[in-house]
Amino acid sequence: MKSRNRMILWGVGVLFIGVLLIVFTTYNQKSRPVVPPTPPEFFKLQAAMQNSVVTEGKADGTIQVILQLLQPTEKEIVLNASLSSDQIDPIEEKRLYQGMMDPMQSLQFSFPFEDLPIGKYKLYVQALSNFSDVQRWGGDHTYYFQVTDNNVVTGW
Repeated sequence: MKSRNRMILWGVGVLFIGVLLIVFTTYNQKSRPVVPPTPPEFFKLQAAMQNSVVTEGKADGTIQVILQLLQPTEKEIVLNASLSSDQIDPIEEKRLYQGMMDPMQSLQFSFPFEDLPIGKYKLYVQALSNFSDVQRWGGDHTYYFQVTDNNVVTGW
């Protein structure tokens, strides 16, 4: 009977040590972060201040937006723009383009603004393709600028 109890005790001890080894080896392994694949870029969007004037604390100007198609598609492209401030969202929204584009073609658009008071602003532009099967292409860009007492400055 004593030898049977010793065998059971010995078996439980070996099992316990095995479980501890498994737990410590899996706990001490460094996990690798899972990085999802980067989606392909279909559009390149850029924005820059083309001209601006500040008179009596109000700004008038034009922001130039450039849209470039990076992948061939037979889908119709829509380019929308939304101007907002850090306090008002949105101030103005416009559809800048709707139509077909050739691959690597660049199109330029103007987004004029008038009477913007001193403050922080952003122009958000978004290009989307129409749905085709289950796929839709997209791209976006945000251009930040400030109206100060005497000029318009890029960035916040």
